[in-house]
Amino acid sequence: MKLAIKKPYLFDFKLGGNDQVGFLSVAEYAESIPFEFNRVYWVYDTPENISRGNAANFSSKYALVCVHGSALVHIEDLAQNTYHFELNSPNQGLYVPNKTWRRITLSPESIMICLASEKYDERDYIRDFKDFLSLKKKS
Repeated sequence: MKLAIKKPYLFDFKLGGNDQVGFLSVAEYAESIPFEFNRVYWVYDTPENISRGNAANFSSKYALVCVHGSALVHIEDLAQNTYHFELNSPNQGLYVPNKTWRRITLSPESIMICLASEKYDERDYIRDFKDFLSLKKKS
């Protein structure tokens, strides 16, 4: 059964290992990620003062993990609620629901892994903020 979660939230991954051998984190559907993921990609070498994302998706949900460095994630939903998160641990993820606008600012050395519920389809993306806000009128 898929979970119907509409608000973004932070979550922790299962953690294995110790200080002597190192650590690993595990992402599993229904255990830590509230959706089945069909695409994984990572973002790195982002120039300073550049924001990423700046989009929303009709269908895709995301789990974002900053495995190195830090990321500031700003999210706005269709009710114009705003959320601000800082990701700076490879053992913590951020659930980002569909139909939420996201803007991500990464520290220069950051590496962020993104798990997406859907395969890439440009038609799923809302890249203009005014178009995103107009969805509220349609729902």
